[in-house]
Amino acid sequence: MVLAWQRRWMSDDGLIVLRTVRQILAGNGPVFNVGERVEANTSALWTAVLGLVGWIPSVSLEWIAVIVGLVFSAGGLFLALDGARRLAGACRLHRRVSGGRALCPGVAAVS
Repeated sequence: MVLAWQRRWMSDDGLIVLRTVRQILAGNGPVFNVGERVEANTSALWTAVLGLVGWIPSVSLEWIAVIVGLVFSAGGLFLALDGARRLAGACRLHRRVSGGRALCPGVAAVS
C-alpha cells in the first residue's frame, strides 16, 4: 500500500471524470462544459462513485479520487488472492477425491 501511495498518478481521462463530477455536484448534470449536452466521460461507474463521495466537505475531489482508487485497488487485490486460494483448495480437494488423477490447469496459471 505504501508503494501504491508513492506511485500514485492520474491520467487525462481521470481529470475529465473529475470535471464531470464537479459539474454534477454543481447541478449542471454529467457534462464537461455547461450548455454542451454531450457524453463527456468513459466511466459511468467511476463517475457515480466519485459523485457519491464527492460531497465530503474540505477535501479536494482529487484526493478523494486517489484514496478511493487505492482502496478499490487493495480490495480488488484481496478478492483476486482470495479467489486464487479458493481455486487451489477446490483443486486439491478434487485431486484427493479422484485419487490424484485430476488436472487443474487453473491452479497452474494462478500459482
